[in-house]
Parts: sequence; structure tokens; C-alpha cells
Amino acid sequence: MSTKFPDDAFDREDEKTTLHEGEGPVDDATRRLTGAPKMACLVALNGELRGTRFDVDRPLLSIGRARGMDIRLAGDDFVSRHHADIVATDGRYELRDLESTNGTYVNSKRVELSALSDGDRLHIGTNVFKFLHTSDLENAWLDEMYRLATRDPLTDLFNKHYLLEQLDAKLSAVSRYEEPLAVLMVDVDHFKKVNDTHGHVAGDAVLRGIAHRLMQAVRQEDLVCRFGGEEFVLVALKANAEAASVLAERVRSDIERRPFEFRTTTVQVTVSVGVCVLDPAERLTTETVLRRADEAMYHAKEAGRNRVARWSPAPSPQP
Repeated sequence: MSTKFPDDAFDREDEKTTLHEGEGPVDDATRRLTGAPKMACLVALNGELRGTRFDVDRPLLSIGRARGMDIRLAGDDFVSRHHADIVATDGRYELRDLESTNGTYVNSKRVELSALSDGDRLHIGTNVFKFLHTSDLENAWLDEMYRLATRDPLTDLFNKHYLLEQLDAKLSAVSRYEEPLAVLMVDVDHFKKVNDTHGHVAGDAVLRGIAHRLMQAVRQEDLVCRFGGEEFVLVALKANAEAASVLAERVRSDIERRPFEFRTTTVQVTVSVGVCVLDPAERLTTETVLRRADEAMYHAKEAGRNRVARWSPAPSPQP
């Protein structure tokens, strides 16, 4: 069975991708719950407070580094002492910046005063919160807890734990239905240099941009995960060696061809891609498959970076 990936996956954007601090997709998972009366809370999506729920159950909720704040972010130097407030009036909620040094953001846009809606993401310093406003707050919060357990907070891709669980199941299906499967390990070349040159905020924005490109490249049934650091894993179902090689090369060439724009800076990066294609006759463990993809990726690095290598007993880079 032939496998086709989106032909226009890398033609739907301009030549450069503009990045924003804290940019990430705002999902609709918690927008579906309706009814009255509604309740509101903030859920911390990252950092030491990750997973913590803060009910917005008073007329004013204060946020900052100072003692006495309702949400105290004492360990974040990018947060002002009195950074922002959430003001509740007749079931409506507004986020108010208190002339903070580094600004307050809602869905990646800097704001001074902004009405909040269910599902909005708030960026205060390096902290990210999700605003929930629904008549079934408990279930919405539980949904968000599941999302936090399976998603990477920076890129919103699935995380390593989810990958390992899903890959186990998909490998079983490969043997059962005798269909091929490909695993791609994508690693950003010299990523430390990006952080050292442009700062970690820019580096994070580049990782989010790469995640967005990878999601564009695959089909709905495929899986894209952040494996850790600057490494990503793509699992392409029913993809033979030819289809996997085409996908890997298109990912590599697109990231090389289109730089990322962050603030006033252009950030140019490349990636090395390792490919492991499973023959349906093989019965491999998840650990073996990932090790093979990783070995192929490191062979691409050793061969000069910014290239694709497919695993074999002695993998060699594609021309």
C-alpha cells in the first residue's frame, strides 16, 4: 500500500516563520463544556507549579513575586513583585497588567487589559497558565491534568512517556497486520549555539516553530512527539523505506530553507534525521526501534549534519 504525505506541507507558509514568546496552539478541549453557573480557575502548565489549580473565586486575584500574592511566583526573576491581577465582575474576568517590567501576555499577545475566555493561555514571566471557565470545572480540570500528563508543555506535542506507550501498541499492530512502520529521530544541529547566541527564550521559540513544521508534515494518523531537549520523534504508519526517506528529506530541507523570525532576529537552524523502517516480519521492541533511529541520526551528525541517514547494519547517509 502506497503512503502519501501532504504535498503542500511546506508550501502553506511564507519563506520565514515568525515566532512569538510562549507561542503555542490554544486547544479546544475545554471549550466544549457549557451551562450555568460557570466557575473559573487557572492551571499552571509548566515550572514548579505545573498541574496546580488556582480557583478564581474572589473579586481580585493577585499575581507576582511579592509576599501575600494569591499566586506567588517567587522564583521567577522575569516576574515583577506586583505583576498582574485577575478582576472578576458579574461572571466576567479580565487580566490586568500592573505596569510589569517584562509584560503580561494572553495567547502570545502582550496586553495591558484583556478579557479572558475559556481556554486562553496566560504568560507571566516564564510561567504559563491556562484559564478555564466552565460549568463543569472539575471535569475540565481533570481533562487538563490528562493533557499535562501526555503533552510537552513547551511545544504542545505528545511527550516521551506517551510515545513509549503508543509505540508499544503500534509495534504489535505491525506484526499483526503485516504493515510497515517508520520511526524518524529529528535532532536540531548545534542547538546550544542558538541558546548561547540568541538566548533561551529565542531557543524555546525555535523549538515551538520546529514542532509546528513537523505537525504540518505528517498525516492525521501519524504521531509527533518531543523526545527531550532538541530531539523529536515522528512515527509514520504504513510508511515503507521510500516514503519514510521522502518524509525525512522534506523535513530536513524545509527547516534548512526557511529560517525562523524571532523579534528582530533571524534564526537559521538545520536538523539531522535518523530513519528506522520496520519490516513487518521483524519483531522488535520499542527500545530497539528507538535505538536504531538514534544510531542513524548520530551517523548523520558524524557525516556532517544537516542530512538524513537510514538505519542498516552499517547506515549510510543519503546523497
